[in-house]
Amino acid sequence: MNACRRSRPKNAVALFQLNTEAYPNSANAYDSLGDGYAADGQNEKAIQASQKALELLPADKGIPEPYRDLALLRATTLEFDKLKPEEVISRLEPITKPGNPWFGSAGELTAMAYIKQGHNDQAGRLFAAIAADKQVPDTIRSRAVQIAGTLGVDASAAQPAQPGSSE
Repeated sequence: MNACRRSRPKNAVALFQLNTEAYPNSANAYDSLGDGYAADGQNEKAIQASQKALELLPADKGIPEPYRDLALLRATTLEFDKLKPEEVISRLEPITKPGNPWFGSAGELTAMAYIKQGHNDQAGRLFAAIAADKQVPDTIRSRAVQIAGTLGVDASAAQPAQPGSSE
């Protein structure tokens, strides 16, 4: 992954491709390949690799549940513009729950799918729930407060304290 971060995604892709050849049944290998493709701007290939990772997840028992959920979230993020809103909602439903480690990110995608369906009321309530969950990172919570407000839901009471404030 360091090769991706250091602006050498083509090198990373080559390494990750070798990894998938050496470990063809590894969901992690395909997930990493998807990272490399995404860093290199090859979104279609990133989606394909992420889909392959999701296919392999049930049989790859060595991957803990939070990482399985992360793979689902990342694949959905990559495919978001190509999926029907109801597919996004259904796919992310198991992790779009307060207290889930991925609730903030999964909730944002789900709420955006609600907006695409014209269900702004549901989206606003979900953004408010994200804002209220103190386990969600403050950056996501702050954004959720703002978006909830644009949808007519006042979530300002859940606004995270600003750095340097006395709260």
